[in-house]
Amino acid sequence: MDEMFKFFGINLSARDKDFSIKTLAFSTDQKFKSREELLEWTQNTARSLGYVIVTRRSKAYGNGYVHTVILLCDRGREYKPKEYTSRASGSKRTNCKFQLEGKYSKEHDKWTLRVICDEHNHPPAQHMEGHPFARRLSVDETRLVANLTRKNVAPRDSNELENLFFVHPTSWKIWRALPHVLIIDATYKTNKYNKPLVQIVGVTSTQKTFSIVFAFIHREKEANYTWVLNCLNSTLDTCMHPRVIITDRELALIKACETIFPDAARLLCRWHIEQNILKHCNKMITLEDDRRSFRSLWNLLIDSPTLMDYTENYMRLQLMLIKYPRVLKYIEDTWLNKYKEMFVSVWIDQHLNFGNNTTNRVESAHANLKRFLDSASSNLDRFVQRVNEIMQSQLTSINESFEKSLIFRYKHHNLYCFGLLRGFVSNEALDIIVGELQRLNASKLDSSNCGCKLHTSCGLPCACMLSVYLNSGEEIPLDLIDIFWRKLSISDTKPEKKGDICCDDDVEKYKENSTSSQKQEKKLFEKTKRDIRSAHN
Repeated sequence: MDEMFKFFGINLSARDKDFSIKTLAFSTDQKFKSREELLEWTQNTARSLGYVIVTRRSKAYGNGYVHTVILLCDRGREYKPKEYTSRASGSKRTNCKFQLEGKYSKEHDKWTLRVICDEHNHPPAQHMEGHPFARRLSVDETRLVANLTRKNVAPRDSNELENLFFVHPTSWKIWRALPHVLIIDATYKTNKYNKPLVQIVGVTSTQKTFSIVFAFIHREKEANYTWVLNCLNSTLDTCMHPRVIITDRELALIKACETIFPDAARLLCRWHIEQNILKHCNKMITLEDDRRSFRSLWNLLIDSPTLMDYTENYMRLQLMLIKYPRVLKYIEDTWLNKYKEMFVSVWIDQHLNFGNNTTNRVESAHANLKRFLDSASSNLDRFVQRVNEIMQSQLTSINESFEKSLIFRYKHHNLYCFGLLRGFVSNEALDIIVGELQRLNASKLDSSNCGCKLHTSCGLPCACMLSVYLNSGEEIPLDLIDIFWRKLSISDTKPEKKGDICCDDDVEKYKENSTSSQKQEKKLFEKTKRDIRSAHN
């Protein structure tokens, strides 16, 4: 006990909150050659006493050289629980006031340590493994790991399967034919190994969902997602690569997508965003009328087709939330400031997304898979059998939809301008164009106010392009339809040359050709009339 009091001065009261213990060992006149040496001595001393010391902040000269460091107990500072989380969270912080200051002396070219407060308000740790900082690799250990990695020395094999990538042969064929859209999400309770299941689905030209990948991963980390996507990428060979990827806000997955498919547009699921916002904000918005107004204004904001519309809708939302400042802060800090380019129409519709802006398709695929499995603890054998059944069902549905587009004619598609498209593009694409024609007729659109959203986001002729063909009486050419909508068979899709996504040039070019053609027809008509008159005379 006497030995202990060389380092500790203990004051115990009847109440835990008045607990205090002094650590006298940090009072030293020792001079240190470097900041690293000072930190090493401090941390080793603290560890020997059952404490962990961390750097709170540092100060540096203009040239970046650090001259002062403030050190705290790792249980220092006050715990402030996050307002916007539903997770069971906590903290080891006790607002411990222990504090040291390390300072560099230019005169002596040495570092010294000063004790600002030597009292802890909690007893020493019994198990240092409970402190993340204490589990960090030392400088020498970090160098060793880096050296072994450079020499391709593999870690010790645990003989456990950690990640498993599975593509059904039918999935592989459909995926290579229709690689345009990837929708990715992880789910749970599908296997007895308690591993997350990453499911990736795609979309056909007939708006059917098909499963591409089933992957069991050890952890939902960037490295695991990167491995899955790299395996997927290797199945494409010379086929076209994905053009749009939709996920929820899983940062590790988003980074992996950026690494493996850097050219694909990356979108966030609007449905998940809305659910998160409603979950957090309904607690703060107390009146039901205000909740409805908020939901309406939020949907108006994310559907803003232009930057001007977005600005106006944003101002309306801010005005409505004047009495709910915490709600405004949440949606700004959590979503709009960081991610608006990944889910608001004015930005996401600048890239091809073929009308996809949620992960609902993969969520539905999760539910379908679980119905087939009928168990939360399936083994691999049962899992593969059920996937085989699912893929047979999907293939039948997809082929049926392809055949329908090839041979079935709907009455509302019986337009002259569709003459070159019927039987060569999906009926779903024609339905979308019919909707755009109705918008054109209802709003009297032209190239000045069209917005060209349908062309840039779906690869289909927009209102201003359609008006040219309607006015000229010409049929819409097939090459005005993106290859995505023209795919009505399961055969490999090769990359196409990238063209300008703006349709103004296409419209102007057609206008020039149309005007020239009309002039020639007029000349021919006048010549024919003259010939007829001559014959009568």
